[in-house]
Amino acid sequence: GRGGATLAAALAGLMLLLPAAVGARAYLERPLAERYGAYSFDLVAAARLAAAQPGTVVVLDDHRALVVRFLDAGLAVDVALPGTRLHPPPGTTVLARGRRTLATAVGADPAARAAVVERDPPGTPRLWATVSR
Repeated sequence: GRGGATLAAALAGLMLLLPAAVGARAYLERPLAERYGAYSFDLVAAARLAAAQPGTVVVLDDHRALVVRFLDAGLAVDVALPGTRLHPPPGTTVLARGRRTLATAVGADPAARAAVVERDPPGTPRLWATVSR
C-alpha cells in the first residue's frame, strides 16, 4: 500500500545518501596538504582570478584549461598553450603555473616581475601572475 511505497522511497533515499555522506567524510578528514594536489587548488585559484579580472590570460595545457573553463562556466576565459609566445596589450594579467612558463609566454622581464598568487599548503608556489606593460 501507500505506507510500503513511502518506506521504500525513504529506504532508497537513505541508500543514496549514505555512500555520499561516507565519501564526503573520508574526503574532508584528509589533511589539506593531501587534498591539494588531487583537487588542483591552483586551477581553482586561476579560475577565480580570471573571473575577477576579465581579459586575464591563463597559460595552461588543454586538460587543465578544461577545469578552469568548467569552473568559470559562462565566462570567456582566455587560455594560451604553454610554449605560445603572447603579445598581450598593456595591463593584461597573465597567469601560469610556473615562472619559466611565463618567461616563454611573455618574456624574461615580465616573468621576473611575476608574483606568486597561489601556494600549496607547504608553501610551494603553484600559480604566478604578471601584468604586461
